[in-house]
Amino acid sequence: MWSDERAAQDMAMGSIGRQTAQETDIEGGVSENCYRPADLVRWAKMPFWTCEELACVTLGFEPAPIFKATDQQQQSDRATMQKILDRIDQAQRAQEMGYLLRQIKPIIALNWLQALDEPFPPKLLEVAANLPTFDNLSEVPAESAHYNGVVSRLAALEAVASSPKDIANQSSQTRVISTLRKIILIMAVDKYRYDPDKTRNTAPRSIQDAAAKIELTISDDAVRSHLEQAGEEHWLGPFD
Repeated sequence: MWSDERAAQDMAMGSIGRQTAQETDIEGGVSENCYRPADLVRWAKMPFWTCEELACVTLGFEPAPIFKATDQQQQSDRATMQKILDRIDQAQRAQEMGYLLRQIKPIIALNWLQALDEPFPPKLLEVAANLPTFDNLSEVPAESAHYNGVVSRLAALEAVASSPKDIANQSSQTRVISTLRKIILIMAVDKYRYDPDKTRNTAPRSIQDAAAKIELTISDDAVRSHLEQAGEEHWLGPFD
């Protein structure tokens, strides 16, 4: 008789324990179904995304519930989880190549995916494309403050690459120069509205003025030349 009562108590306690675990999951943001629809408007207005956020949001899911979930919950939809992991890997490789920055601006991420013909919810681009830019703010964004350092480094690398005694390293230096040009192009397009498809751009003069603010000197012709070379090598536009 005692054993029957004890068994009943154990069953009751087990039921309570399972219920408590489920409640804890819900309170902590993890439900049995971790693949929740993303709030696309909110995510499109974010200043930047991580690779993990990019992957989840552009596939239509909220990131937090997925990455707080258990392996079992994540594997409840293996095909979806694999798509997310594949897109994370794709974004990380794009960062290594200089196509994406460490802090990925949503509009840049969406333009990149669009150029690759990768699907994402149209609402993201609809919102992100109509957000105001930093152009009218008094403070220059942090990325732009380093622009001239990148240009100087590029010039130094070009000089080394053209030196006869360093011909053996020319291939490696060329790859570095190409990557730096990608970075220059990204910043110019994103922060100074540079359009490689147009013959007239205000970006070179704006960059020259930005250099003057931190007491650096560079001609707008030099900036224009580097931007044109970067555009010829890496521009995938136009983007609508």
